[in-house]
Amino acid sequence: KSPAQVRLESRMTEEKSPKTPQQIQNDLENAAVNRQVFLQARVDKSSKEYAKAKALHSQQMEAFQELTNQKVQEIDDRLATAEANRVAQAERTREKTKSMNLRVDLAQKKRSELDAIEQEANSVKVSEDKLNAAEFRRSQMLEETKAKNAAEVAKAKELAAKKQQARQEMDEKLREKISAAEDRRNTLLQEQKDKAAAAVEHAKLVAAAQAEKEATSREELRSEIEARLAEAENRRRSASPSKVARSPATPGNSRRAAEQAFSPPPIDTEITADATPVEETTATAAEDAGPNAGCTIL
Repeated sequence: KSPAQVRLESRMTEEKSPKTPQQIQNDLENAAVNRQVFLQARVDKSSKEYAKAKALHSQQMEAFQELTNQKVQEIDDRLATAEANRVAQAERTREKTKSMNLRVDLAQKKRSELDAIEQEANSVKVSEDKLNAAEFRRSQMLEETKAKNAAEVAKAKELAAKKQQARQEMDEKLREKISAAEDRRNTLLQEQKDKAAAAVEHAKLVAAAQAEKEATSREELRSEIEARLAEAENRRRSASPSKVARSPATPGNSRRAAEQAFSPPPIDTEITADATPVEETTATAAEDAGPNAGCTIL
């Protein structure tokens, strides 16, 4: 338990005598003073601990800085030593390289001299070998060229034969198509000619029938008019003799009436509708035959 809890428990167990308000006021003032003293003591203690910790921290930082300086100095010394060793090693390597280059130059000179001597000794043999190899390659190239040319010639001949055969087949097909087209054209022309002839015959028959019909109708009309005129003349004479005497019938009036009655009637349109002209029939046949109907196929 904390001291405050102990004090509270002791105060709760002890008997308290009733106090006056003045005593209570004095106790409160004493408590405030005690609290201020207690807080001041804590502040002082905290200040001392902070100063102590700050001093300790500064000592630690100084020790760390000193240790760091020592490490840096040691590293610098090691780097300087390593650089000196590297320079010495590079110098030794350079010396070794120079000596090695001198040896290599001497060896190359000796080798070039030996190569020159050997080349002079074997120049004739090398030339002969080169000539023989060149001749062998030339013969091989000639053989290969001949074989390729022969193959190309055979291929060209075969292709020409195929083209010739294809051309012949195409010509045969074209001849067959031209013959079939000529047959169709002749058939169409004959059909159009037959249609035109039939149309002309029909037109002639219709015209003859119409003319005969007109002649018959004209004769019937003439007979009917003459009968009506005679009947009218009889009625007129029998009805009023005085009027007949006043206005005698003149032959001229009767003749004009007969001519008007016997004038040919207008042509019946059935003839035009039924009879198709020869020119129109021929034009229709030419259109049905197509644009190439009158062309000669070569």
